[in-house]
Amino acid sequence: MFGVARGMLLMSYLGLSAASDAFIVAYRIPNFLRKIFGEGALSSAFVPTFVELARSGKKEQAEQLMSCAFLFFEGILTLVTCYVLYVPHTVLRIAPGLSPEQVAYALPLVRILFPFILFISSSALLAGALQSVHRFGVTAFAPIVFNIMYVTGLATCIMFSLDIHVLAYWIVTGGVFHFLYHLVFYWKHFSFGPLTRAAWKKFLSLLKKFGATIAGVSSYELNMMMDALQASAFPKGSVGMLHYAGRFVGIPLGIFGVAFSTVLLPRFSRTRLLAPSRLPYYLLESLKFVFWLLLPATAGLMFFAPHIFTSFLAGKATVFQIEMSAYILRVYAIGLIFYSANRVIMNMLYALHDSSVPTWTCLAATIANFMGNKLAVAYNVPAGIALSTVVTQAALMIVSLVMLYKRHAIPLYFSRFMSFVPRCLAHSGLVLGVYACLHTTSFSLLAHILRGSWWHHFFFSSYGYWLVVAPLTAACFTLFYRTRHRLRVRLYFVS
Repeated sequence: MFGVARGMLLMSYLGLSAASDAFIVAYRIPNFLRKIFGEGALSSAFVPTFVELARSGKKEQAEQLMSCAFLFFEGILTLVTCYVLYVPHTVLRIAPGLSPEQVAYALPLVRILFPFILFISSSALLAGALQSVHRFGVTAFAPIVFNIMYVTGLATCIMFSLDIHVLAYWIVTGGVFHFLYHLVFYWKHFSFGPLTRAAWKKFLSLLKKFGATIAGVSSYELNMMMDALQASAFPKGSVGMLHYAGRFVGIPLGIFGVAFSTVLLPRFSRTRLLAPSRLPYYLLESLKFVFWLLLPATAGLMFFAPHIFTSFLAGKATVFQIEMSAYILRVYAIGLIFYSANRVIMNMLYALHDSSVPTWTCLAATIANFMGNKLAVAYNVPAGIALSTVVTQAALMIVSLVMLYKRHAIPLYFSRFMSFVPRCLAHSGLVLGVYACLHTTSFSLLAHILRGSWWHHFFFSSYGYWLVVAPLTAACFTLFYRTRHRLRVRLYFVS
């Protein structure tokens, strides 16, 4: 919910302009590095190794490994940060479409925001250790700590009409609190061990795994980053359109896709050690869960897309920009199931200690997406950038499943999944139909009651719309959860 509030307040504060594009580019660069050195490849390489050490009672070795990883990664990121603070304009070369006005906005923002990566990547290392001992609550609550700071900063800037640089300082402060929160809980379970030769040897093997997993785990983030940077070639505000659309797709993806796959990684790792014959079943049930949960989320995003941007960009963007933003969000939403399924499949491969398949398949997908983006820029179609990402993620899912079957002999249970799909579609369609009736009835009644008053605009074209939608959505989500058995929708990870 804080993520939703953050996205909506950011649109209200920045709108679509040269300043918004500059801020988004300046923020996306350290945030992208966070996905690689933090939540993505580093965790995927780190967690399985920690699980093995923890299960075999080698806590001291795990602590020594943490010391090596902390010193190495934070040392590299400190050097990179110092370089960027000294010559920030070199970073902006990866967004060649920025105008001189946008570059002038972005340069000081890069200097302020880049140290954010130091705190957030440190948090990810500590989170990897906590996940290995099943402390998921800490890493689940940490984004709330950060978003509270982010939302508070946005609200303060809007209320007092403060400069965008103030918001950048709030974000970095949020990163500091995010790190301290993880550190407190890390010390309750672990400490930092001495740097021994054996620990460095173990770390070097982990480092090879990390290098191989960068392309695989960070595929979605890399493609979204590429989309935003390629959008700089379009008119002012285009970077913002791609970013806002990606943020709203990222909300259900983060809640249901990334969080679910994060929990699955240590589970897959333990299953490989203790009961490898259950891996195919867990893969089937994971993909069923993703499909069941994200199908209505996709439909919801496509339905609400125009309302999202009309509510929060009115007066801060043109009608064309609002319509194009909604269209881009709808295109991105089509790929929501593919993005989440890929996270599950990649974690299965990493649990099997296979980093080569994710690497070359994701590199191929990234190259294909880059070429698709170039075509979109050449033909001046901003939504083509989003479509390119969706198509390449769908192809990546198919190829990864095939390789999982051929290389590791993991049965895919395709017929079981296809027998599940009609029941899932019927279940989602029924609940969405109920929601459509409630939505139409509620707003027809409101239109009749509030006709001609100021409240009519508030509830139909402004923030008030969401005061009606939120309880309706919550009620239908509860109905969706409670009625799954009626249509024989059986899900292992729910039941």
